[in-house]
Amino acid sequence: MAGQRSRRSSEGEPRWERARRDLLEDPVKNANECGFLVSHLEGLVEAVLKNGDDDGNKEEDKGTRSEVVSIVETLQKYFEGVQANEFLRKSESEASAKFLDWNKEQIKVYQRTLRRCCESRYTPAALRAETIFAVLDSIKLEHGKRFQVENLDFILRLVCCGDQLSQLLLEILGSEYFKYADVAYYSMKYLARLCSELKTEEDRQEDAMCNVFDLLRTLTGVVRNFLDADEGKALEEQPCLTRGGAGGEGGEDGEKEDEGDVEDGGEGAEGFRKKLPLYLQEKAMKHKFTQVWLSFLRLNLPAHILKRSLTMLPEEIIPLMTTPILLSDILTNAVDQKGLVGILALHGLFILVVEHGLEYPNFYRKLYNMLTISTFLTKYRAKFYRLVDTFLSTPLIPAYVVAAFIKRFARLAIQAPPHGALLAMTFVFNLVRRHPSCVILLEGKDASDPHPDPYDAAEQDPAKACALESSLWELETLKSHYHHEVQRFVLVFKRDFTKRNKFTEIDIEKFVARSYDETFSRENTKRLKLCGVRLPGKEGQKLF
Repeated sequence: MAGQRSRRSSEGEPRWERARRDLLEDPVKNANECGFLVSHLEGLVEAVLKNGDDDGNKEEDKGTRSEVVSIVETLQKYFEGVQANEFLRKSESEASAKFLDWNKEQIKVYQRTLRRCCESRYTPAALRAETIFAVLDSIKLEHGKRFQVENLDFILRLVCCGDQLSQLLLEILGSEYFKYADVAYYSMKYLARLCSELKTEEDRQEDAMCNVFDLLRTLTGVVRNFLDADEGKALEEQPCLTRGGAGGEGGEDGEKEDEGDVEDGGEGAEGFRKKLPLYLQEKAMKHKFTQVWLSFLRLNLPAHILKRSLTMLPEEIIPLMTTPILLSDILTNAVDQKGLVGILALHGLFILVVEHGLEYPNFYRKLYNMLTISTFLTKYRAKFYRLVDTFLSTPLIPAYVVAAFIKRFARLAIQAPPHGALLAMTFVFNLVRRHPSCVILLEGKDASDPHPDPYDAAEQDPAKACALESSLWELETLKSHYHHEVQRFVLVFKRDFTKRNKFTEIDIEKFVARSYDETFSRENTKRLKLCGVRLPGKEGQKLF
């Protein structure tokens, strides 16, 4: 490693250190020092990669990292200064043109060196993180008037296809780079492309999906802030990493994409709006957001990632999509899965049906068949039944379908443990109160009636279960329940449901989070009332 160090001056100062100082003092006069520093940076990276598989000297490695970071910071400042020099950019002299061309070549070598350092497995983790951010910073150094998608695509592939993203790296990407509208826009574009490639790749696919999800989750928050005008600046006023920001001419990567579907500001818009790049147009930003999430959700996602993605759909993803109805095929396939995935997918379908006009006639049939005794024993029962309450809150459900749900909950109350029985009876009470036409279920025959119950519990379609012809004889049975809370709860059904405005629904939160262990603990720690016991007198030693 010592052989890679540059020679020192007569005063003992390293050559590269003097070059740094001179370049910062007078960038134009000492521009040749840029070429030296770029070459020196190449040599340092070569040395790191050559000796990276050895244990090496930790102090020496730390010194090399410090040297690389110092040179990178200097070159970044120098290149940005040249880019910002209006005199050089507007000058028509041959010397200025040659200098700018030479400078662009140095930028290319500089970026190529950084990328090589990033992608090598021999690069120390700390140095790799520094060079990743340096590559992202170098996007500012435009080759002309277009966004440097090559560097962004390189970094996204690197962080997605490597080990699982660290929280620190994710936070820095979100706070320091995705805050720029152009970076966020092109990140979504290339993540969508990466998702398409993941369909055919199998190696380390799960880690890549986890990383893509983490990036998409961060980008979702960023895009929501961009499009929420109440929270701050409008989209066209958002900062951009490249020089072609709001009102600029740049911003495109030269590829033909969906420009035909994106408005350019319209004839009545102000002049600068007609020149807005795509990443500063709301419709284009939403289009890319829709595209990347559809590409991701169409992957064969692991269960834990699919759950987290479906959880985000109703409030974070669907409101920002241009055409949420395209999610219908994805959600229809997911709703057939058991457990929390099915109910979360059903929640997404519910949003599409209610707010976006999706026709899904089997919605309540799917929900009806999800209501089983096992749902009272799962760890996600609270979320499950909160969503069930949301789905059944609409007054537009036909009475015969509501009656089937009431009967299903009544049967579950008989079979479930005490905490489940209380929750099931809460649903029965609330549904009867919401739908006056179902009050008839509280009348009619009781459990001792010899005639069979017309309700068909085995029928999978609630519309064909004949529930409205039945009655809630199960309530009479629950009066004899072994748990005193269940017995007492049955008394609430003695209220006059024809005067439902005189009482409110029962809040399901009282019972939705309760478990069998909690119920047992309550009973076990309950303080019992003391009562006197008469002991046998002297005359007799027996009680009887």
